[in-house]
Amino acid sequence: MPKPTRPPHGAGLTPFGIFLLAQSFEDAGHVVVENATRQFSDHPQRLLFLHAIETYLRAYLRLHGAEADELRRYMHDVGRMLADAQSGGLSLDSTTVKYILASGEAGDYVRVRYDYDLRSLGREWPDNPKRPQAIKRLVSSTASLRAAVRDALRKTGIRCTTVGVVSEPS
Repeated sequence: MPKPTRPPHGAGLTPFGIFLLAQSFEDAGHVVVENATRQFSDHPQRLLFLHAIETYLRAYLRLHGAEADELRRYMHDVGRMLADAQSGGLSLDSTTVKYILASGEAGDYVRVRYDYDLRSLGREWPDNPKRPQAIKRLVSSTASLRAAVRDALRKTGIRCTTVGVVSEPS
């Protein structure tokens, strides 16, 4: 007897549900940033914000008709997700676009999971920014993307608030 087929993981998620998941990762990133007392690395903070960015992009793509299996095929290619989201009307400031593209090209999402080079947060890294400034840019880019996706959701009539988020860009 053949095995019954199951719907793909995430098939029932709505764009708003994905948005809320992204917001949860962003919120968790803020908690880790604010409570980091003993820290070997900023990798956990960066991972949470990078995953929030990826998930906000998935929410936007889902809003514009991407099915769960299509979203999975992106894997962690935020550059491709961003390009497709922009083709679908997502509007972001150039600083956020540049940051997301550079992060994707550098493979930051994979690096924070597997690169165990635990340098001091005050020392320079190959990409030149000091880590605290890099975290600020990552947090700012995440907030800008959240606001753009939130506005897109609102345009469809979804009553979307940003519960728990530390700062709300105007």
